[in-house]
Amino acid sequence: MTRRTVALALCLTGWTMTARAQDRLPPIPESQQTEAQKKAIAEFTAARKTGISGPFVPLLRSPEVMNRARAMGDYLRFNSVLPPRLSEFAILITARYWTQNYEWDAHNQLALQGGLSPDIIKAIADGRRPDKMAADEEALYTFCDELHRNQSISDATYARAVSTFGDLTGSFLLVRRLMPVRASQNVVSRSYGGKPGLLVLTAHYDSARTGAVFGRRVLERTATLSKLVRRPLGLFGAFFWSLVVILVCCILRIIGIDLLPVTVIQFIATVVLIVAVPLLADIALSGVVPGANDNASGVATVMRLADRFDDGLEHFDTLVLFPGAAEGFSLGMRAWLRRHRKELDRASTVFLNVDMAGHGTVRWHQKSGFVIPLAFHPALLRLCEELAEEHNARGIVRRTVSDAYSARSSGFPAVSVGCLNAMDYVPTYHQHTDLPSAIDDDALDRAYHFCSDLITLIDERIGPDLARDTPETVLSEEDS
Repeated sequence: MTRRTVALALCLTGWTMTARAQDRLPPIPESQQTEAQKKAIAEFTAARKTGISGPFVPLLRSPEVMNRARAMGDYLRFNSVLPPRLSEFAILITARYWTQNYEWDAHNQLALQGGLSPDIIKAIADGRRPDKMAADEEALYTFCDELHRNQSISDATYARAVSTFGDLTGSFLLVRRLMPVRASQNVVSRSYGGKPGLLVLTAHYDSARTGAVFGRRVLERTATLSKLVRRPLGLFGAFFWSLVVILVCCILRIIGIDLLPVTVIQFIATVVLIVAVPLLADIALSGVVPGANDNASGVATVMRLADRFDDGLEHFDTLVLFPGAAEGFSLGMRAWLRRHRKELDRASTVFLNVDMAGHGTVRWHQKSGFVIPLAFHPALLRLCEELAEEHNARGIVRRTVSDAYSARSSGFPAVSVGCLNAMDYVPTYHQHTDLPSAIDDDALDRAYHFCSDLITLIDERIGPDLARDTPETVLSEEDS
């Protein structure tokens, strides 16, 4: 037997073996199909407008499994709130990772029809990271790629996914597209253990708009000036006080006081107001930032805390609250407080807010507010002070409002925790550079460990007092 004959025989043998391997679960002839299988094929055809093929051929051996697999696929493809561009993108990433040619061929054209760039599809086919992806495409690719490679997701990647897609069904993304006054949907989860206290872990999930006033140089110079005058400065404060000054000057003129100093002061306030109005309009017309640090980092930290302390505290039940519209003057939190004001006891409910935890070292808010800062609960501030040295943390006064501010102004014990740099600001604040790549994993850990120790102290120091059968507790007594 010649070598050519042997080679030909081996090729024929290999072809025959491949053919046999491919035919191990061949299509079932109609004459051999059971009634259940015929019914399953009819339901499949009615739903997909085509006959069974691909993985559904062997699945037909179990008609119920085939129908359930088809129904799951239909839900994921056709009922997801993610647009086809993104859902098909995720399918192609998975198909390429597993070298699943059937899925790739089935969804390649669907991805193009859904609006996915041909260059992105080609990059996935070549096994490389695509260039020039949109923010949501980049978040999806990073999440899927990391999940396939590591079988796990880092805090930074998860934080970006939460920021971009919310609970990964797209509901947060939908809310973010709405005007702030309407985006007050809140996400709530509570553990019920009948304990005397309630700990509310909160972090807003909406992202902010950008604008010229949030430029990096503006933020840096504002922070520098704040250090020089040793007072926190806020952008909204100048707008507010200019209105107050103009109002006072008008009242003085009405009562007959029309002096030159009044005219000068009114002129200066009017100029400030004139400058402020277009800047505020610029914010309203600017786009929404990715929001990895502000505030997906806070959401991710609260989720870690909830996972650790779920039913693990002796004196407190836990409630996880992700308010919407925090960037719209905390509309979500205020709406939630109004709705539940009769259910919440101000003497036994504590709010811990996490805001911007992905850059710098730990800060807790001693006071906050646009105009007149409101002090947070003294008992909680003392506990923060106890942890300051161990965690390299310190208290600050912020000229902003947070969800903790809304809870505090409603009479509840509250405190807000986050991370800032040495100048007490974040360089990517309200900017398009607020991306997962700018998140510091060490900062996330610092915020998490500080909050964990703070919760432990709250349970140990404040919790026992709540168990006493008295109408007054240390929380209500110190507020009075």
